[in-house]
Amino acid sequence: MNGNFDNDNSPLYSALLKSDPDLIDLVEEFVKRLPEKITDIRNNYAQQDYEALKKSAHDLKGTSGNFGFPLMSELAARLEDEITAGNQGDISQSIQHLDLLYQRILAGLA
Repeated sequence: MNGNFDNDNSPLYSALLKSDPDLIDLVEEFVKRLPEKITDIRNNYAQQDYEALKKSAHDLKGTSGNFGFPLMSELAARLEDEITAGNQGDISQSIQHLDLLYQRILAGLA
């Protein structure tokens, strides 16, 4: 991943829907729950609960990949690595990038 999220506002589309458009309801439900997942990550970070933060990042990595959003999955994997390494500044930046990717995913469903 190039880490250049600030310069890319293009919509993100689910690769899963490209292969099976009938799964739109499942993908929409996943996207509907993304703000809650991102809020959990943000709250875990604010509370310095790195075990819960790592678990939340890991869960997001898997579910994002399963629902056809590889960039979100890659970012969550990077976040998980940053948590393990204890890179505070990188963790904070990756959490901000989750919000940007969420907006791009919403645009892709519009």
